[in-house]
Amino acid sequence: MDPFSLTAGSIGILGPVLQVCFKVKTLISDVREAPRELETTLHHIEELERTIRLIRDDNNASTRELPRDIAKQMVNVVRNSQDILVKLHALVDNYTPGTGRHFVSVKWVSSGKKEAIALNKQLEVHTRSLAMTVGISTL
Repeated sequence: MDPFSLTAGSIGILGPVLQVCFKVKTLISDVREAPRELETTLHHIEELERTIRLIRDDNNASTRELPRDIAKQMVNVVRNSQDILVKLHALVDNYTPGTGRHFVSVKWVSSGKKEAIALNKQLEVHTRSLAMTVGISTL
């Protein structure tokens, strides 16, 4: 696995991370019932961003190449994380209030909250997996 794939994947995910982060912050301020789950989402997204930046910086600064299996695993986790970000983006778009703020609040409580919790768990697992892989690769 060449370092280019990992660097490209790391750079490619930063745009979606920033977009989702902005949308989540906006939804937190718009839907009063959502902050708890969305604060957790925001925390995981920011942790993912820090980890991705570490991967990118380490990969750019390193003269050694990561073992093929570790690099492949990291690329797969980055891709899976990107898929989760797409789902989060759709979730946030689905609950962004237009004119019916109260309807959105009821809708959030009835189904959005559950979706956010499930995506938070997935994002947490992927972020921790990446962080552990980064830690192992530096040994």
